Amino acid sequence: MRPIHRPKIFRGPLICALVLLALAVISAPASAQDSKADQARALSLKAAEAFKAKRHAEALELFEQANALVPHPNLEVNIGRCYEALGQPEQALAHCRAALEAPTVPEVTASAARKCVARADDTLKRPILELDSDPTGATVYLDGRRMGRTPWRGIVLPGKHRLELDREGYAHLQQEILTERGQTYTLKLSMEAAAQGALLTLDSVPPGAEVMLDGKAMGVTPLRGLQMEARTYQVELRLPGYAAQIFTISLPDGGTVERRSVLVPLDRSVGGVHGRPAWPGWALVGLSVAATGVGAWAGSEALDARQQADELARTSGDPADRPRYEGLVNDMESRQILSDAMFITAGVAAAGALAWFLWPEDDTPPVLNTSPAPADEPAFEGLWR
Repeated sequence: MRPIHRPKIFRGPLICALVLLALAVISAPASAQDSKADQARALSLKAAEAFKAKRHAEALELFEQANALVPHPNLEVNIGRCYEALGQPEQALAHCRAALEAPTVPEVTASAARKCVARADDTLKRPILELDSDPTGATVYLDGRRMGRTPWRGIVLPGKHRLELDREGYAHLQQEILTERGQTYTLKLSMEAAAQGALLTLDSVPPGAEVMLDGKAMGVTPLRGLQMEARTYQVELRLPGYAAQIFTISLPDGGTVERRSVLVPLDRSVGGVHGRPAWPGWALVGLSVAATGVGAWAGSEALDARQQADELARTSGDPADRPRYEGLVNDMESRQILSDAMFITAGVAAAGALAWFLWPEDDTPPVLNTSPAPADEPAFEGLWR
């Protein structure tokens, strides 16, 4: 029986090909894994450089890309630190806890993750301050440090703080606040317009008196429309032949104050030199001074009512406050009328006093009638004979 002839197969090259294919199949995943690791390592190095340069948003994006390629607890901690630097403690806490929950965590990484968790926990328990102002756009300073502009929201340390607001055209506002852990504080502060000063008008009877304000010469009466800082001044009026008059006067911000003073002559005989009694003139002087005082008080009350009405109109939209607003307006108008009437009375009384003291009398003695009696009437002399 003839032997069966089989095709001759070159076994040597085939075995080599199979070995190479197996090596290729086995080594392919390892090469891909090495490629991802290299990419992740390169991204991590770039992220570290960005974090060191305080480009935290860029560092966060690079660390997240690296972690997507090769997840690792180190990268989770670095992502958490980036969120921490960006002021997002909730995200930082989540990633640092994820690093601690990984199956195998090096002790160095676990220690860094625990510190990150502790910092995030502490930050989340800190007080939150929500601040707004009327008007908005005021610069916020906390303990002397510039924080931003209103409306502003931020995490602060517990304890006492000095809060300051600055805005052009408005008075500097300062307030102390006390914050506690785990609390949220919402504040809305109203800013007042910067001081506008006041207008002062001074007059005297008689005019020409030298005016001293806090010891500084300002001119002679009448002085009208002096632009002054809103505060209290000591006023002194001097005129030769008259007693110096000293008084204080308060100037409200944005207000106008008028004051007329009647000077007392040093010569006591003035007003009675011709036998005219002096008491009516002094009564008019007293009336002028009293009316001036009442007018100043009423003017101040009218200004106060106006300011309260303006503030209520700007800050309240409650219809229940309307009666109060209308009452304030009525008070302002009635007191303004009273103030005007009192100043007019003061002026009239002062003018009357001046006229009483200084108006000359007729010193000519009465003329006796020596003309002869009419022809049909007997002379007086003949009646006594």
